[in-house]
Amino acid sequence: MVVGISRSVAFSSAAELAFLIEGLGQQLDVIQLEVGRLNGSFQAEAVGGSVLLSIATNRRLLLYGQRQPGVISVSLEVNGLLDHHAAHGQRMDDPFTVAGIKPDLPEIYCQLTAGSDNLFALVRHGPFDAFARACGHPRVADCLYEANQKRLSPTAFAGLRQAMLNRLERPDYFAGAQAAEQLFAVLLEALICEQEGSFVPFRQTSRAHVVKDLVRWSLSDELAPVGLDEVSQRVYSSRRTLIQGCQESFAIGPMELLRYIRLHRVHEALADPSIRQQLGLERVQEIARHYGFLSRGHFARAYQELYECSPAATLMAS
Repeated sequence: MVVGISRSVAFSSAAELAFLIEGLGQQLDVIQLEVGRLNGSFQAEAVGGSVLLSIATNRRLLLYGQRQPGVISVSLEVNGLLDHHAAHGQRMDDPFTVAGIKPDLPEIYCQLTAGSDNLFALVRHGPFDAFARACGHPRVADCLYEANQKRLSPTAFAGLRQAMLNRLERPDYFAGAQAAEQLFAVLLEALICEQEGSFVPFRQTSRAHVVKDLVRWSLSDELAPVGLDEVSQRVYSSRRTLIQGCQESFAIGPMELLRYIRLHRVHEALADPSIRQQLGLERVQEIARHYGFLSRGHFARAYQELYECSPAATLMAS
């Protein structure tokens, strides 16, 4: 994990946030899931071989990509704002929840609520597992394989949140040769708090799995114009299952989700000359058509509504 951002940096597009995350050695697609200009902040701090990360956003975001092997991402929302928070299709409905703890999930697939302030500890699982077992807590180490979320007590949650905030605000917090072990100790102290049902068993419904397949497919395909029937066929699902799954996961329909992802990919290409060179396309309308927008007027209105700027302005700024 490569880290070089020790101060809060503003971002104003999903592509900018994805670029900042890439600086950690993690490639993700970041997709804006509601209209309006995006404003947020990002900060990353190295702590031994781990990383503490802060992401604040005023718009709902979807993050998707392959997870770095051997890394878990202990995450929490600072203020309990979880209206649309979810990880791998599992909603987070308890304000004292941490998520991202399951070490054998191959992907990052989560939603961040509009207005949320999120903290992440990106930790190598092997050293943390060894630390937990050496401290006499093998059950905690084993339970991570069964759950991707854990409900903490209010006291444990507050302690973990404050420790993470302290390290982001004060470079001398978790400093020196013992920094990694100090972070491990804080995480372990939060995870060992015992309350009934505190580890949330990881379950992904068939509908949630279909929706994740839709996201994966739409980020890898050129997205020629398709209707709901063809989309259902592409992800081997019935229309009803796909519609219900998207409503459960995103509170929108599959075609609206697909439209957000198409607009995201157009925005990426307009903002990045290297993508346009790879596609062999330069004009706005050529790029829009490549990603399935055949109506110039419909595309321009949808783009303006989502990003509060014109496609031409994005292209000129690149």
